[in-house]
Amino acid sequence: MRSPWKFIFCFFITTSIPFLILHSPASALPVLRKLLSFLVSAISSLRPLFWLLIKTSAYLLLFHIEVYRVAAQGLHYSLCQVADGLRSLVVSLLSKLLEITSLAAYAVCNFLVEHGPKIASMIPVFLEAMVSRAKVWMESLHRIVPEIMKSIRDIARELLEDPWKNYMEALNYVSRKISHQTS
Repeated sequence: MRSPWKFIFCFFITTSIPFLILHSPASALPVLRKLLSFLVSAISSLRPLFWLLIKTSAYLLLFHIEVYRVAAQGLHYSLCQVADGLRSLVVSLLSKLLEITSLAAYAVCNFLVEHGPKIASMIPVFLEAMVSRAKVWMESLHRIVPEIMKSIRDIARELLEDPWKNYMEALNYVSRKISHQTS
């Protein structure tokens, strides 16, 4: 380590160099040489400090990268565990759904085997009742539809009659105004 007095001395010399150069240029050369050697030695003594700063910052950067990499790996492994859990849940749910579907199909087949003849005998009665009700509904619809259409026509006539009358009055008013202006 260099003493701080040398630094203070050199600082004093650097401030007095312009004075020396102006009064005696020949005596300023040794001072300039001394100053130059001091600057070179100061810069060369700072080189290990610069290397220390550069290496420290590089190691800190690598440390931060490693911390983020470890955190990302942890997140990746936890997401893999969640995905595996979801896969097993889906497989379990699908197997239960398949089991329930097969049980329902088995129950429907058993029901049809046991009650099929009764259902087959009831189908013609059901169809006959449906046809008779459809006939009654169609007859009532046949009577009601013309009345509904007449009501719709009357409503449309009433709705369109007033605007048409207003439109015609407006046209007459405009034509009168035009004829009065031209005359």
